[in-house]
Amino acid sequence: MTLRQGIFWTHFVAGLVAGLIILWLSITGCLLAFKPQMDDFFNKKISTVSTSGTALDIEGVLDAAKHQYPKQGIKSVAIKNDVKAAVAVVFDKAGLIYFDPYTGQSIGSISRVSGVLKQMESLHRWFGLEKLYKEAAHQVKGAATAILCVLLLSGIYLWWPFKMVSVKTNLKGKSAYFNWHTALGFWSAPFLLAVALSGVVMTYQPGLKEPKFLKEGQQLGQPVRLQELFVMAQMYEPQWTTITLRFGKNKDVYPFFIESDNSGWLKLRSKLVVLSDATVVQWQPASSLTFERKFRSFVRYIHTGELGGLIGQLVAFLATLGSVILVLTGFVLAFKRFQK
Repeated sequence: MTLRQGIFWTHFVAGLVAGLIILWLSITGCLLAFKPQMDDFFNKKISTVSTSGTALDIEGVLDAAKHQYPKQGIKSVAIKNDVKAAVAVVFDKAGLIYFDPYTGQSIGSISRVSGVLKQMESLHRWFGLEKLYKEAAHQVKGAATAILCVLLLSGIYLWWPFKMVSVKTNLKGKSAYFNWHTALGFWSAPFLLAVALSGVVMTYQPGLKEPKFLKEGQQLGQPVRLQELFVMAQMYEPQWTTITLRFGKNKDVYPFFIESDNSGWLKLRSKLVVLSDATVVQWQPASSLTFERKFRSFVRYIHTGELGGLIGQLVAFLATLGSVILVLTGFVLAFKRFQK
């Protein structure tokens, strides 16, 4: 068996093994390509308010939220540096709900379109599975994405003798499918390889280890109001645009994630961790984040195409759409080979 034959059969078998999963990831990836813009557009009415006057403090908003959703636990709350912006509260079951910061009344949950996109994201990341099966699904997706990288690299090698770069409309049957598979593979391979490689990195990168901010048996001072902690976060990042507080298992530890005008093109967020008595235990401005954290953001925005803005998202969409056609034409060519 020659080297070319070996690479061809590797390409052939890998496509048959992982083709359906790659097709699934490609279709859902296409549908998620412009998710940020669609979320902003369809949620604009419920994420802004027309009320004016004196806003409630954060405790007032959260108390109103708990009163309206009494059987729900709160996972996070986010405020924007905009008098017309609603307060975003994420519940453990109801999900994201927007509240009027002046009245405390619920404005509504995310739009149906955003709800569908959220479900689509779950299908893309772990096939919609939950709990015990989520990690297994994550690993299967990572393996399929790694196989896609092998398919693209081996496809480039197999393409070289033909150098077919244009889609011809006058061909029929197997010749037409081969032309589409080869020409579209040429145009989409570089961009699709970037999407796939970043997907592999996101799957297999080790998790970040957070230090223990509160030692066992540590005595704390008098707790301060949550509003005061939000004011502290604003003082640490005067040019803040969004502040998000995530509630964890330890009720005495408050991690704040702060977006600001200094977040840069990677949209990095500063991190402030304070205890219930206002003791600051960690402050990481966006400008001094570790290389690992910056690299994670960089890889994510390569994967979604957001690194290049709207044009980058369009390129990622077209490359992923090309992946759909590559898988389908590959299956047809494989079927015709089995028919011989």
